[in-house]
Amino acid sequence: MDPLRFVVGLFYIVCPLVLLPAYVRIVYIFLSKKKYRTCESYRIMILIGIVQCVTTPLGCILSGMVHLLDYDPFGLSAMVIKIYPGGFRAESMLSLVLALNRFRIMCGLRYPELVHKILMVVACLIGITYTSLLFTPLCEYRIIPGHYLMEYNLAIPSCRKIQLIGSYFITGPSFVSLLLYIIMIAYIIKLKMKKTVKQGSREERRIFLYAITRFAIEFSFVGTYHYAVPPHYPIYDITINVGLLLTSLLLSPALYLILYRSVRKEFFPFKKVRWHHN
Repeated sequence: MDPLRFVVGLFYIVCPLVLLPAYVRIVYIFLSKKKYRTCESYRIMILIGIVQCVTTPLGCILSGMVHLLDYDPFGLSAMVIKIYPGGFRAESMLSLVLALNRFRIMCGLRYPELVHKILMVVACLIGITYTSLLFTPLCEYRIIPGHYLMEYNLAIPSCRKIQLIGSYFITGPSFVSLLLYIIMIAYIIKLKMKKTVKQGSREERRIFLYAITRFAIEFSFVGTYHYAVPPHYPIYDITINVGLLLTSLLLSPALYLILYRSVRKEFFPFKKVRWHHN
């Protein structure tokens, strides 16, 4: 077996197994604590976390098995990886809702939170609908042993159309989110220049920093994957796939632990015990 293929296959299996428990624990902390659960921004982040934890790891693990075994046992990988593209589109829409949440608070806009709730439902419906289409003969999303990126079977005419339409649900929300963050940054700079900026709570600033950092890193990989002309060299494909995997399972937990002291305390309970004894 090609050593590169062995290493990549093993990485695709081990990486989600290592990263997923930490992400699940953080999502559980947000769900179990009322101070997080009652805040809209955290509810959006909880839903993003659930989508990422459900749609990313298993498909990645099974695709790693395909690379190692050179075949797909019982066709499991072919079935499971189909949930990833739909989840990705739902996540893109949810990221837009998080940007709107930041925009509403940072710029002092007044409109009902119901708007965000409706958009969250729409995001989930888009993800479910897109995933359902991939389970029909209209479109095939597949993993080929030795190919390091999952791909659509473009030999099916309707599959090409579904991929194109689906890309709009990534492009549209992403560019609107980008526009919102640019406006927010410009608004903050304008207020600072006028020396009328209101110091928001540290919590709000941390959420804004989390949202814009996550968006910038994720958007760079997503944009490259969907819109750059790919050379399809193994290293290129591996870099993009690993980047997408890490933005799904590592980026958010890392930002939570870096930016939120309260999350760190909950995440590492043994430290609280040590501090208590000291």
